Amino acid sequence: MTPLPLPLVSPQGPASRRTVASDWGIKPFRKPATTPWKVPIPVHAMPRLLQGDFPQEMEDKWFVYADGPDGPDGSGAFVVHLHRSWTGFKVVELRGMVEAITTTGEEEKDGKVDGQVGKRVAYISEIVWELDPKVVLDTTEERAKSTARDVCEFVLGVKLVGEM
Repeated sequence: MTPLPLPLVSPQGPASRRTVASDWGIKPFRKPATTPWKVPIPVHAMPRLLQGDFPQEMEDKWFVYADGPDGPDGSGAFVVHLHRSWTGFKVVELRGMVEAITTTGEEEKDGKVDGQVGKRVAYISEIVWELDPKVVLDTTEERAKSTARDVCEFVLGVKLVGEM
């Protein structure tokens, strides 16, 4: 998946470009675990999530970049990679989708009216995390989800709320 350039404004100021894997010395998972995790993402927050974050100071603990979405219209699969900045180790990976929903806006069989032609929805579909204790101590599924939520909110400015 090739990252798409996005014009964005981060909480720290205007971003010059999207963060990419080659911006940092990164290392892959050693012992990954994967589980489904259905979390909606507000579509307006997707550009910030996909922008990633490049550490500016020693106190910045995370290097974050994303691949995708891979569709020509901005829809498709995406992956957000969360690495510790000091070691380069990948700690968490979020896999998800951006879907373009095309409807007629007419009443559906269940009686609901969609009425949102061309709407986009975005969501995380699964989470991958590191199990190797030489990389991360005491990692559990819940701790990985908590880390993902914290990094998304406090580093990227994207609050992940609820589950689907």
